[in-house]
Amino acid sequence: MKKIILFFIASIFVFTVNAQIGTGHGDFLTPLFEIHKGIKNSKNPNDIHNKTKGSPYENEKFELGEIVHTNSKQKIQKLFLRYNVFDDQIEVSKTSEVSELHGLLKSEHIYARINNKEYHYKKYKDLNNQTKKGYLVKLKGNAKISLYKLLVKKYTKAKIANTSYHKNTPAKFTDQQAYYIEINEKLFPVSSSKKKTASIFPENQKEVKDFISKENLSLKKEKDLAKLISFYSTL
Repeated sequence: MKKIILFFIASIFVFTVNAQIGTGHGDFLTPLFEIHKGIKNSKNPNDIHNKTKGSPYENEKFELGEIVHTNSKQKIQKLFLRYNVFDDQIEVSKTSEVSELHGLLKSEHIYARINNKEYHYKKYKDLNNQTKKGYLVKLKGNAKISLYKLLVKKYTKAKIANTSYHKNTPAKFTDQQAYYIEINEKLFPVSSSKKKTASIFPENQKEVKDFISKENLSLKKEKDLAKLISFYSTL
């Protein structure tokens, strides 16, 4: 009975979303019942949990963007979007304010474009080498090769000092990132090792390795990886 009630509530919510943002967009949006899962918020302004350092968002400000369905080529424009990195959710609003907040449906066939950056939902291996699905930011690419960035927000809980001689430690978000190269629709994590990165290109390992050495590229820097992508595109 509870499942039926929850399904009924969700159906009403989706219908409301379509009515507010525009009809015919049910394939793009999903109910957003909870934000910042796993973070305890307090109404007490003096509570240490209320003084979290950093942000769960890539950018807390909503930006005008668009949503694209790769199969149907359908687009929804003039919507305000932002990326909640911690919850791995593209949040959607009709206005630049937080009101009327919805979530973008997580699908490999739907991506968001914000500030000329594309957010694609893909399968990948995370920083702990675990297979996951989530959003990756497309930095550069063409039909042959693409460069993506994985954004991570690590949340550390607040700690209360054991004695009066120590200070309380507020909760905080720590930024982490990793880069991925996509070839033939397969994602490969970029290693700081020149040898490992060159192995991503089995047919051009020598050329890639020589180019990295010649240009003295740092495989941890985004601009250097972009150079590598441009070079491989010419081979």
